Amino acid sequence: MKAQQEPAPAQVRVDREAAGLTQTEAGPLVHVNLRSWQRWESGGRTMYLIF
Repeated sequence: MKAQQEPAPAQVRVDREAAGLTQTEAGPLVHVNLRSWQRWESGGRTMYLIF
C-alpha cells in the first residue's frame, strides 16, 4: 500500500481556488484561522493528512 503524504503547498492553493474559496473562507471549514491557512500555502507548515 502506498503511504499517504501531506499535500504540497501549491496543491493546497490550487484546490482552494478550484473550490472558489478565499483563504479567509477556507480556514473555518477545517477549523483553522487565516494565519494557519496562509502558512500551509506558503510552505511554513504542512497540512495534516486528516484534512
